[in-house]
Amino acid sequence: WSSTMAWQAFLSYSRQQYYLAEALALKLQAADISLWFDVQQLEPGTDWQQDIADGLAQSSAVVLLASPEAVRSPYVEREWRAAIDAGKPVLVARCGRTRLPRELRNAPIIDMGGDFTAAASALKTAIANPNRLAEASRGSKRLPPGVARMALALTLRDVQNILVRLLISLAILSLIFYGSLARYLMFALNMQDNPFWIIILAVAAVVLVAGKPEPLRMPSFLRHQFDYGFLTRMPMISSGILVWLWLIIASGWIDFVRQFFDPRGILPASPALLVFIALGLVLAWLINPLYRRIAPAHPNADIVRWATLGRVPAQWRTQVLRAQGHTVSPKRAANGSLNLHIVSEADDQDVLKPLLPIIEQIGGAIVADDQPADTALIILNHNTSRRRVLAALSQHQRVLGVLTARCNLPKELMALTRLQLIDFSDRDAEALYAQLGLMTAQDDRERSGLQTYLDPVSLRRLPAPAMVAYLTVVLLALALVCLLLPPVLLLNQPLDDGVRLGVAAGFGLLGCVLLLAFVQAQRGRALGGRALFIGGLACLPLVLAIGARLELPLPPNLPGTLIEIFPRGWGHTLVSAALLAAATLSLLALAPHMLARTRDALGMPALSFLPQFAQALVVIVVLHLLALTLVPP
Repeated sequence: WSSTMAWQAFLSYSRQQYYLAEALALKLQAADISLWFDVQQLEPGTDWQQDIADGLAQSSAVVLLASPEAVRSPYVEREWRAAIDAGKPVLVARCGRTRLPRELRNAPIIDMGGDFTAAASALKTAIANPNRLAEASRGSKRLPPGVARMALALTLRDVQNILVRLLISLAILSLIFYGSLARYLMFALNMQDNPFWIIILAVAAVVLVAGKPEPLRMPSFLRHQFDYGFLTRMPMISSGILVWLWLIIASGWIDFVRQFFDPRGILPASPALLVFIALGLVLAWLINPLYRRIAPAHPNADIVRWATLGRVPAQWRTQVLRAQGHTVSPKRAANGSLNLHIVSEADDQDVLKPLLPIIEQIGGAIVADDQPADTALIILNHNTSRRRVLAALSQHQRVLGVLTARCNLPKELMALTRLQLIDFSDRDAEALYAQLGLMTAQDDRERSGLQTYLDPVSLRRLPAPAMVAYLTVVLLALALVCLLLPPVLLLNQPLDDGVRLGVAAGFGLLGCVLLLAFVQAQRGRALGGRALFIGGLACLPLVLAIGARLELPLPPNLPGTLIEIFPRGWGHTLVSAALLAAATLSLLALAPHMLARTRDALGMPALSFLPQFAQALVVIVVLHLLALTLVPP
C-alpha cells in the first residue's frame, strides 16, 4: 500500500450492519491492517462529513460491506463511487443475498457467510496484497454456524407452535360443532333466534386461542429482521400445564364440571378426540428438549454479527467484545489540552452531576465563561436554549454536543447535525468515557480498544420520550372512543342530564391541565417525588369524572343477560376524556415547546405513533362490535 496514505483501507457499510462491520474492523486491526472505521475515527465535536471525506482521500482502498441496505444507501454509494473515480480498488465483502451494482460486479468478492475467521483472513490478504486482487478468495456461501443452528431451532419452534395451535383450534371447533357449547352460548347470551352471532363468537374464540396469523420466524431470521432479544424472553410454546389443565376441564369428564354442564345440555367431549389431542401435545412437548439441544448458547458471536443494528440486547454485544479482549481504558488528556466551557440550563444539574467527574477523569478542565477555552460542551435536551446554542456555535471552533434527552433540532441549528454528537441519554458513563477517550487516543490501536463502548449516534433515531409517546397514544385511543361512542349511545340510550355531563367534563379538563404539568415535570429528569405528586393530582379529577356520571344498573332478569358494558355514565365519562385527549394532543403536536420552560427551548422531536394509532383503532372497533353484540337493546 502507498506509504503516503494514512490507512490501507476505508470501511464503507450501512449502519444496519454495524455489528458485522465492527467485528470485521476489529479482526483486521488485530491482524495489523490499518483500517479507517468511522466510529473510531470520528471524534466528538468534529465535522463528520469532512472527516469521512478526508478518510476516503487518505485510504489506499475501500472495503465495501455489501448488503441490501448498503446498496440502497446514498452515503455508501457516494463512498465507493469516490474510490472508483480516484482509481482505488474496491473490495466487496458480501453480506447475505445482495445484488451488486453493475460497476462492482467485476470487483473481488469475499463472501462473509460461513466461517467468519476465514472470510476475514481472505479480506486481509486482499488488502495487504493489492497486486493480487484478482486472486482474492470468494469464501463460502454457507451460513455462519451459529446462524444455521439457530435457524434450525426456530424451524422446530415454528412446527411446535403451529401444531399446538391447530390442536387447540380443533378442540374448540369440535366442542362448538358438537352443538353442546353452541346451545350454552345461545342460552347465556339470550340470542336463541340469532345463530349468526354464535358463528361469529365461535370464530372469534378460535382466533383468540390460536393467536394472530404470524409468519414463520426462520425467514425473518435469515433476512436479518429477527428481534434477537426476543430469543431470551420467548417461553416454550404453551404445551405445558396450562394447556393440559384447559383440556381436562373443557372435556367435561370431571364430576364437578359435569354437574355444571348437565343442566345446561352440554355433553362431554369425545374420548377419541381427547386421546388424539393428548398425543399431539405430547409430540409438541418432546420438541422442547430438542430445541434446547440445537439452539446455540447466547450470546453467540455469529448471531450478534448477523443481526441488524438494535436487534440484539446491548449486553450480548458487550459480552462478545469483552470475551475477544477488545476493552481498554482511555488515556488522560495532557494538562491544559482539554479546556471546556459548559453550556447548560438551570434544570441540567442532575445531568451535570455524573458528567463532570467523567470529564475530570479523562483529564479535562471546566473553565469559567469569562476564561478562554478551546471547546464548548453543550447539554442538549428539550429544555436547551436555542439562543445559547447559536452563541456557542459562533464563538467556539470546537463544539461537543452531549444528548441528555431526546430533543428537536430546528432549522437554524442544522449545523449541529454535521457534528459528531455524544449520546448520554441512557446515562451510560462508560460510553461517555469512551467517546471522550477518542479525543485523547494517540493511535488506532487505542481507538479500537474503546470499541466495546462506541455506538453510532443518529439524530434520526431519536424519537419522542417514551413516556410522552405512551401517554399520547392512550389519549388518542380515548379520543377515538369518544368519536365512535356517541352514535352507539344515540341508537340505544340518548344522552341526558347535562349538569352531570358538565361536571364530568370539567373534571376531565382539570385532569388535562395537571397531566400537562406532570409531563413537563418528568421529561428529561428522573421520576421524583414532585412528578409523582403532580401525577397523582392529575389522576384524581379523572376518578371524579367517572364518579360524577357512573351508572351500572343491574338488569331485572339476571338469567341469560349480561351487565351493560357501556351505559350512559360511561359514555359521559369518555366524552369528558375527549377534552383531555384533544387539549394534550394539540399541545404535543402543534407546540412542543410548551412542554419546556420557555419558547426558546428546543422542545421534543416530532411524535411518530402511526402503528400505535392503527392498533388503538382496531381495538376500539372490536370493543364497539362486542358492545353492540352483548348489550341487550
